[in-house]
Formats: sequence, structure tokens, C-alpha cells
Amino acid sequence: MVNNEYDWPVNTIKFFHKGKMIGEDTQDKNIIKKFSERNDSFVMGNFIFYDKEALKNSNMDDPICMFIIELQCPQLDAIEGISEAVMGIPSRYTHNYLQLKICTDQKQILGSFLVGFNIDKMASAFLLRDDNYINANNKDEKCQLPL
Repeated sequence: MVNNEYDWPVNTIKFFHKGKMIGEDTQDKNIIKKFSERNDSFVMGNFIFYDKEALKNSNMDDPICMFIIELQCPQLDAIEGISEAVMGIPSRYTHNYLQLKICTDQKQILGSFLVGFNIDKMASAFLLRDDNYINANNKDEKCQLPL
């Protein structure tokens, strides 16, 4: 769970129709302005659809697919014994469930993400659970991950 101090990754959502990427998210206000002025594209908030016709031609039998791209997680990869760490954004229902189970102050939470990683069996002995934190020796410095 994260609050407003978390620096959210950008360009994590892609829209596809008939195997072609027709849109994505962006935080770049200049790109949003540029595409909002064009007739062949459609802008909705920070989502840009490059092909307005694909939006018109999609239906329940031929839907637009939204993909949330997995992101690398170098903060975890820096911990000795952990590799291939990735993170992704959960569904709204998963987020709501996690928020209900984990957070005491619901107003502070703005979002969540899920993290997956591999643990080297030899290095797993160095991961210690202490007061609801996992402590590990980071290659550069000590790292604490809240549970």
C-alpha cells in the first residue's frame, strides 16, 4: 500500500485492438495536448488513444484489451539473494481487499501494487523477520521491507 509520497511509475498501461497498440497512458502534458488537438486520436484524462476508429469499431465481440505492464523492481533486486523482482498494479477489487486487511487509516492510502521475486535458497537464511519487517543485507546498505 502506498500514499502520496510514492513516485508512481508512468506509461504502464497499453491498449490493444486486433493485435495493434492503439493507446497508452502518459503523464507528459505536451503529448496529451498534442493528441487532444488531432482529429484521428482521442484523449481521456492521461490515456491517449492514437486510433479513434478502433474505439468506434470495438464491441463486446471484438473488445479493446488493456494491459498493465509489469515493472522491474531494482530496490529488491539490490538485496543479495533476491532476483527477477517485478511489480504490477492489482485489480480494483484486490486493492480494496488489501487496503481493508492491511491499513488502519484508509484515508492515507492512494494505491497499491503487488511484488513478485525469486529467492535464492542459499541466501534465504539471511532474511530475518523482525517486528513485522523483513531485514536483509542490501548490496549497498541495509534494506527494510514492511510486511
